[in-house]
Amino acid sequence: MAEGLSLVVFVPSDGAGKIIGKAGSGLKQIRQMSQCSVQLHQEPDANGYRKADVVGPTVEHIASAVHAISIRLFPEGQQECTLNLAFPNELVGAVIGKGGENLKRIREMTGIKLQIEKDAFTESQERIGSITGDQKQLGAAMRIAYSTVGAELAGAPPAQAAPYYTSASSTPMPKQMQSMPQVSMPSPVISQVRKASGAANEWQLHFVIPGKFIGAILGKEGTQIKQVQAESGCLSVSATKRDQPGERRVVIVGGWDECLSAQQAVFGHYSKAAADAQEAVTDVTIIFMVPNSTAGAVIGKEAGNLKTIRETNSVKINLQREEVEGFRPCTITGQFESVVSAERTVHEQVVAQLAEPGNGVKRRPEDAFAEPVKEEAEAYEAKRPRTLPSGQVATGEQTKMLVPGRSAGAIIGKQGSKLKEIRESSGAHIEVLSQERAPQWLSERLVIVKGSLQVRQQAIQQVLQAAWPPDQSQEAVELKLLIQKAAAGGVIGKAANNLKVIRETCSVSVKVEREEMMGDRLVSATGQMGPILAACSMVLEFAESGPPSAGGMTPSSMPGAMTASPYQVGLY
Repeated sequence: MAEGLSLVVFVPSDGAGKIIGKAGSGLKQIRQMSQCSVQLHQEPDANGYRKADVVGPTVEHIASAVHAISIRLFPEGQQECTLNLAFPNELVGAVIGKGGENLKRIREMTGIKLQIEKDAFTESQERIGSITGDQKQLGAAMRIAYSTVGAELAGAPPAQAAPYYTSASSTPMPKQMQSMPQVSMPSPVISQVRKASGAANEWQLHFVIPGKFIGAILGKEGTQIKQVQAESGCLSVSATKRDQPGERRVVIVGGWDECLSAQQAVFGHYSKAAADAQEAVTDVTIIFMVPNSTAGAVIGKEAGNLKTIRETNSVKINLQREEVEGFRPCTITGQFESVVSAERTVHEQVVAQLAEPGNGVKRRPEDAFAEPVKEEAEAYEAKRPRTLPSGQVATGEQTKMLVPGRSAGAIIGKQGSKLKEIRESSGAHIEVLSQERAPQWLSERLVIVKGSLQVRQQAIQQVLQAAWPPDQSQEAVELKLLIQKAAAGGVIGKAANNLKVIRETCSVSVKVEREEMMGDRLVSATGQMGPILAACSMVLEFAESGPPSAGGMTPSSMPGAMTASPYQVGLY
């Protein structure tokens, strides 16, 4: 094995048997797990310690060796453990960092205290030190301690604290280790995790962003990230402090749909900034905070679920063993759309586990998801693809509409106040997509409204009234809806009968474009506010009625008839 990094671990004489194991099995296991050369000296020194020389090609290998030694030397979960070490003298400066910066980072991220004695040397001129703290974090501390060292040797930027045996490791995972699932490799500790409130349908995602692009996410004085929060409807969207060399994280907290919306917006800003810098965004990393009580369901029997997610979506996925604020961080890396698909699968597994009665999960008061999540489970079930009776079309309870770009500010309001008002009064979930997320609409903004038919009707009314306020009552209102291809037939009707009904009832001419745009057909109309709202209501009802029957379809004969609609002609 080519030498790259080295470290000396001082093993107490009374602990040497634990390291060696029966017939040398323990020492063999450490070597197999870490792929390091580990040599335990026979004779103890004057202080009763036996030196273990550890040599490995990368930071990950050294960190894994330290972790493997610690889990054999100390009882599982022991909080106060101390390993005495000796560092190569030429590497000590990098381990300490400028002004002790690296030592501080280790303490903040892992809770481990690393000390290096100023004047203490071994016979080989190695500097003596120690690491003290939680048994589970000793290996993670060494990963951070040597991250700068490994980068300097390779002539590359500081190494990222990646999970063991990911693409950061040049040595393939040995078969022996694949048969040892009970042993968990050290993972980087995720700091600045927001402790959950305990509310149902509250999720937390961390989007890893290269530090040089974080300004594009934040915007001047944080205006950009505030807008992302307002437009997505998330409870919180914020950027972490720097805790890994060269990277930052955007922490997204809120309802599931809101989190995905904010995540999409962040990706849009990140991609644009990268493109402006003439760089391509190939892979992204999202950290999904999985409630600790549901981790087993996500992993699956013999890690079967994780394997399926990995193979189905072509992503790298790692569920960390360490618990942070009641969560197990699940790191997913790959192309953005693939990562989102993997996130959805993890989300479904978590929701299913939490909603399962009598599943034996111990619910603790501090568990973020201690309360029942029946509401979320029912919401998820309602969104599943389904067949409706009488040939009706399942639209997913979603409507897309276009509004003039100049009106977006009025719809969103100051710091999202108007959008929040519409959401609360109508009960709908509304997103106003940024130009980056829907670049195909040059002068317009795409608005997505989700909810039941009546909820969407109410929300769209308020969106249109915000876009065309009363002081602009003389200006014609433009209605532009994007209807699924399968639902367009219902709007048109047999021999265009439904369009005729709308025109005669509302005195508004509605057009349905022949050409598709990304699977949708544009339905448009222009007129005064009252007739336009009435026409919009009828279009939505016809769209959900499905293909026209032999005798056509009229508002009075369809579910949710016009007579029950809140949008009546002449009320405005």
